[in-house]
Amino acid sequence: MGTIWFWLVAIMIAIYVLLDGFDLGAGAIHLFVAKTDEERRQVLASIGPVWDGNEVWLIAAGGTLYFASPLSTPAPSAGFICR
Repeated sequence: MGTIWFWLVAIMIAIYVLLDGFDLGAGAIHLFVAKTDEERRQVLASIGPVWDGNEVWLIAAGGTLYFASPLSTPAPSAGFICR
């Protein structure tokens, strides 16, 4: 069962890394390739349709990690609890 969880999380993180490279790359390179305001807007508008879709894979991978190891998850997150 551990192998299944491992591959599930690994695939989700790999998809996030592959898809998020487009967002990060366009955001970083627009400062150098776009000379006018219109060109900058065009580069940034190109990532609009996929901007939030990429983060879904990261959230899904985090949720999968939580469900894959329910006994070890509370230990690192105990510091976030405000009393």
